[in-house]
Amino acid sequence: MKAISLKTLVFFALAANMALFSCSKKSDPTPTANNNSGSNNGSTNSVTFISKTDTVWTAAGDSGSRTFLNGTDAQVYTATQVGTNKIGSTIVFGYNFNNDTATYAACIMDAQAFPVQYNWYGSAQATNFKTVSLGSANFDTLSLASVVSLYNNSSATAAAFVSKVKEGQVIVFQYANNTKYGILKVNKIVTTWSGTTPSPYATYLAYSLRMEE
Repeated sequence: MKAISLKTLVFFALAANMALFSCSKKSDPTPTANNNSGSNNGSTNSVTFISKTDTVWTAAGDSGSRTFLNGTDAQVYTATQVGTNKIGSTIVFGYNFNNDTATYAACIMDAQAFPVQYNWYGSAQATNFKTVSLGSANFDTLSLASVVSLYNNSSATAAAFVSKVKEGQVIVFQYANNTKYGILKVNKIVTTWSGTTPSPYATYLAYSLRMEE
């Protein structure tokens, strides 16, 4: 169970550095299609395992950027879309690039740890993250059973967020009330600065993803 005091500390630290913008431009490119396996892909349970690549964009004050990954369809939504579609309870993580680069920089975090409490915040569930090494394993062919094993056998401490994320990093996560698992590989991080703050419409993380639907 994650300490409330830690999340409170993270919330205020990140909120103090959150870049707020008012802009009508939406983040691009648009979401990519899911590649659903249609099988249990190595699991003893009957599930659909989603494999895809996409981008997730740092949050904007006007909620215009696609920032939050939804667990039921693996698509990325703006904060406004999350509220409108009432999917706050199935959001797995969001992306925020914090201008405190020494402490936070690129962050993958669950909605509860996010620096802004949107109107759907109360329905958000916790996600637990661990940074892992794949060794010789091929990310693109990992089964669900392998992902679960990576999470359970990792000695890393589960956390509500991963800060200072780097290209090439692999993050395994547990979500949906600790009943589902996924894995994320960071392919590219693009940060465009507007003065001393990252521009939300030109700051994003490109990733490969494998997760339960």
